[in-house]
Amino acid sequence: MSNINFEEDQAKVITKTENIQSLADQVERLETLNREIDFAESQLKQKKKNLEHLSGEVIPTMMSEMGLSHLKLMDGSSVDVKPDYSATITIAN
Repeated sequence: MSNINFEEDQAKVITKTENIQSLADQVERLETLNREIDFAESQLKQKKKNLEHLSGEVIPTMMSEMGLSHLKLMDGSSVDVKPDYSATITIAN
């Protein structure tokens, strides 16, 4: 018959679980970082939508209404209105 030492086994379990709070803290940090990244990505996505709206709709429309196709700014940068064509193929097609 084998010798079973319950006290020694229990001491080993306690030693292994002493850092359980530290592990739990690290898991919480991980979850917090994941939430922060998701939030930052959604903010970036919205900013890109705003950029696309300004550069693709608002500014070209305003320039067209003013009869402009080219605008040079005082800092030397310029804005040109050019046609832009794009297409996508959906997964279904």
